[in-house]
Amino acid sequence: MSFPFAIVGANYRELSSTQRAELFAQFSNPKLSGALKSMQAISGSAAVFTCSRAEWVVSAKQPRWTMDLVLGFLLKQGFALKQLHNHSGLAAVDYLVRLSLGLDSVAEGEPAVSRQVVKAFQTAHKEGTCDEPLRRIWKQLELAINRRRALKLDKRGQGVQTLVINKLKALSFADGHVLVWGKGQIGTAVCAALQAAELSHASFRRKELAAFEAALPSAQAVVVCTGAPAPYFVLPKMNAAKLCIDLGSPEQVLSAPGWTKIKLDDLLASPLLNLCNTDRKLLEDIAEQTLEILRAQFSKEARSSTLASISHLKTDFMLNELPPLLEGLPAQRSLAIRRAVARLTHDIICIAKESEG
Repeated sequence: MSFPFAIVGANYRELSSTQRAELFAQFSNPKLSGALKSMQAISGSAAVFTCSRAEWVVSAKQPRWTMDLVLGFLLKQGFALKQLHNHSGLAAVDYLVRLSLGLDSVAEGEPAVSRQVVKAFQTAHKEGTCDEPLRRIWKQLELAINRRRALKLDKRGQGVQTLVINKLKALSFADGHVLVWGKGQIGTAVCAALQAAELSHASFRRKELAAFEAALPSAQAVVVCTGAPAPYFVLPKMNAAKLCIDLGSPEQVLSAPGWTKIKLDDLLASPLLNLCNTDRKLLEDIAEQTLEILRAQFSKEARSSTLASISHLKTDFMLNELPPLLEGLPAQRSLAIRRAVARLTHDIICIAKESEG
């Protein structure tokens, strides 16, 4: 059986943060989804966007064909095939399960990507693009994420925030005061990591700009954690050595004269933060169990769909195709043929039902 899903996307290894944001914008382009729906190429979709990747998950009866259509559209928008990855059928489901469990992340097992995947399905549901197959896989992903959470791997708190701490220490900025611009999900995670590392820090949001600017002279580093659609943030010129880490995707810092600037892509190029073999095996087991559950669910649905198709073909043949073939035959001969065909189709349906059980 084939799962009715396809995924097209790019991660931090394939596109820059700015390009990933542009790719995500294409996934949200009504021209693309509208064209695919008019061709009956997709029945549902959900877009995943994290600091390290942009993915488009679609539900499609012919996922390989649909995926080729999406790739063709993206090629016309200036993206090269080598910049993108794609999966269809079983490979798409396997990839999505592993992605949701953090097995394809810079920091293996990180919880942030799980939240982003769930958020993508929630948004799709709210916008009316989440069909029944996507809802089914969404439910199983949430159950898998809950099983992962029960393992308490999150206590390590690894993620992009870990890369920030490592970079501060590597560049000898860890002894100074750190300012965090942005109090959203990423900003909160960065502050928690700074607190755990016992590093002096303070965080600010946009309405606290005056307080942020007043704190700048005494700070050694600034970590920008906002999510504006384009660069906007301007840091004043500094003569002393100061560090600016921009975690935005796309970049948030428009100008920072005199600062040592580190972009998100620079951090993502750091060595991977891998789980120990034991913890990775636990996540691999959850991934395999989830895949088996989904395989059973969609196999059952495929068998039921086959039965319905056989019944429909039988009815259509008996009512529309067989009568013209029997014209001119003696009534007794015509009736015998009808009964033989009816027995044959009945036996075929019974065999199909037995195989379903």
